[in-house]
Amino acid sequence: MGQSFSPQRRHLHLFVLLVAVASLVSHCGEDEILQQGSDRFLFAVISDTHIWSDPEALQNRIFEQTAAILNSHSPPIDFVVLTGDIVHKLPSDDPTLYDEYPYTPLGEFVRLASLLAMPLYPVMGNHDYYTGQKINDVITSDRHGRERLFMEKAGMPGPYYAFEHRGVTFYCLNSLQHDPSVEWVPDLVGSFGPEQTAWLEDRLSDGKPAFLFHHHPLATEATVRAGLARFRPFEVPRADGHFQKYKLTVYRDFTDPIYEVLKTHNDQIKAIFFGHTHLFMRDEYEGIPLFMTDSMEFPSHSEYKHKPMRYYIVECRAATGEFTIFNEYMIRYSYTPPEDAP
Repeated sequence: MGQSFSPQRRHLHLFVLLVAVASLVSHCGEDEILQQGSDRFLFAVISDTHIWSDPEALQNRIFEQTAAILNSHSPPIDFVVLTGDIVHKLPSDDPTLYDEYPYTPLGEFVRLASLLAMPLYPVMGNHDYYTGQKINDVITSDRHGRERLFMEKAGMPGPYYAFEHRGVTFYCLNSLQHDPSVEWVPDLVGSFGPEQTAWLEDRLSDGKPAFLFHHHPLATEATVRAGLARFRPFEVPRADGHFQKYKLTVYRDFTDPIYEVLKTHNDQIKAIFFGHTHLFMRDEYEGIPLFMTDSMEFPSHSEYKHKPMRYYIVECRAATGEFTIFNEYMIRYSYTPPEDAP
């Protein structure tokens, strides 16, 4: 089982204040409330927190408000997964800076994560590999060093990992892994790489129901036209999708090996959650439900009853992985598949 980011009890006064925020989410009927001993549990998914070092930054405050909402939710939420772009960028590739100087975006993320009353499982996104001062962003030349930094400071057991909860396996993947069969390296466009893909294939051989979490969207007709993706490749490439915008790019002949894994295990994988494009979107691939999560960063304005709504709450059946989106009535999707879609 992978290790989670264990909530700390520092900043208790702020935590108590935040937990006092009234619960936002409730269902209408008593019969819909999960009881102790139920075979169901809840987990939440957030994405693209883009934390800055300034505690007063908008996205930092939205994280605080979201933590209060999730903490006070009834029924309680067992854990949270964050699907990448944890921070907006980091100021240095030197790991000693983060020991000597805690007031960095990563240090602020550690503080914010400690506000959650449940485990947080983070996934890295492209911004988590960026180094820059002021407005310049450059992807780090030491990717492994950056991954080790997040492992040390954010409690990640590896650049990708899995954990099990009540008979269901949750895979926290990394879509910034290089594939040596191509010359380009992942950044705005994602790649899982052969090593991670083989690891996933091997783990899925246990037959247990699974959920997948990663940063870059999978390429479907909807996601390749969502937000910035309409102008340039912005997802995990899939040349066999015959997408028009790939034709003049280096991705035109490349289909990431993750897609074959998904085809093979489409009955076992119950859903996939990702972010990157800063929208709520629901689609499917090979019958697997896909969910894109909105960002906490400006200019997103997703709200429900005048409070931030940048998360999924998923109700899951233990052992089988059957699920529903518990708070779907609160979400405005940019796209959902047609009712008659296969």
